[in-house]
Amino acid sequence: MGTALLNIGRQSKIDVGKIRSNYFMLGTCNPSPLHIADVEGIVKTFTQNGGNIINDAIKNAFLARQTFNHIDSIKVFEHEGVIKDPIKLLIRIKGMTG
Repeated sequence: MGTALLNIGRQSKIDVGKIRSNYFMLGTCNPSPLHIADVEGIVKTFTQNGGNIINDAIKNAFLARQTFNHIDSIKVFEHEGVIKDPIKLLIRIKGMTG
């Protein structure tokens, strides 16, 4: 597991109490009611309309690939992971790193 540090200055407008409260709410190993509600909502949505959601995502990824391929500064990579997951896009934009 990694380590992270959040440094908030004394004069910051960030509410440290809110940050601390949200951190502990999300960082617990006990199931959070918010997480459970979110998962239940996702299950309900996919049960009712999952096929359409997945098909739309695949179509949109395909359209994005076609659009990006016509832009000189953008390179779309084709690799084994993309073949296995048609929603995955791996792109490089000339002049951008990171």
